[in-house]
Amino acid sequence: MHCMDVTVQVGSTKAMKGVSLVALSFVSAQKEQVCLLLEVDAAPSEAKTTEKECAMIIEHALLETEGDAAERLDGTLKELNGLLKGLILSKAIDSVHAIVAIVDSNGTLHTSHAGCAEAYIIRGGTAGQITEYTRGKPLPAFVHIASGTLEARDIVIFSTQRLLRAVTPAQLAQMAQRGEQLLDELINTLESEKEHAALGALHVSGPQHRPHAVRAHAARGHPGPGQRRRHPSSAAADPSPLGQREWQRRERAAPPGRQRPGRRRLSRLQPDRRGQLR
Repeated sequence: MHCMDVTVQVGSTKAMKGVSLVALSFVSAQKEQVCLLLEVDAAPSEAKTTEKECAMIIEHALLETEGDAAERLDGTLKELNGLLKGLILSKAIDSVHAIVAIVDSNGTLHTSHAGCAEAYIIRGGTAGQITEYTRGKPLPAFVHIASGTLEARDIVIFSTQRLLRAVTPAQLAQMAQRGEQLLDELINTLESEKEHAALGALHVSGPQHRPHAVRAHAARGHPGPGQRRRHPSSAAADPSPLGQREWQRRERAAPPGRQRPGRRRLSRLQPDRRGQLR
């Protein structure tokens, strides 16, 4: 990323009984910033084992492996899906909400979530959701990858729970103006609302520049069972400041035994009928 630096902060609220929150950041061999958030509903010993095994997969499959960041993330998510499926089937854990993100050397963010985890971008004073939001019971597996070019002064917030239960998009954008105090303020707000989550905040510094388009990958296959194709939306009447036409989403990383999902382009963010993020 030319003339821009990326920093990552991680933290968590107080956890509910029976729930473990994990927030980790890494730097790859290529100096890429990586974030891993986990919310595990399990006994403490099982949750600790899940954390260690997930971190080990991140280190070996994503941080230490050479090649394109998106392809490395793709392989990492396959391994994580296999691990999580085994833990859930064996009843070692009851549920999991997680998010993995990497910023490659070209300044492109690639992120994927499992369960209720979500990612939001704040750009030009407007907050928008960049991860897939599917109504109904969340799937405890990584299915979608959202990718897009970061711009100077972007802030990306990662959470293992839906933040919009506690704050509005406008409040989220206002909090982003706090800089490095953003994470602490977000934690305090969630705790005051009796909410919990593992959190990450990615800050991009440097001069402003015009966005660069990200090409969409060719479609391949079909969405996994139960996956609906939905477009995220923005709380702003005019979503163009987010530059979401440069973002794309791929549906992939299906758990073992499921058909490999296809890929599709993420279109411009649009508000729903209530003008709220979906």
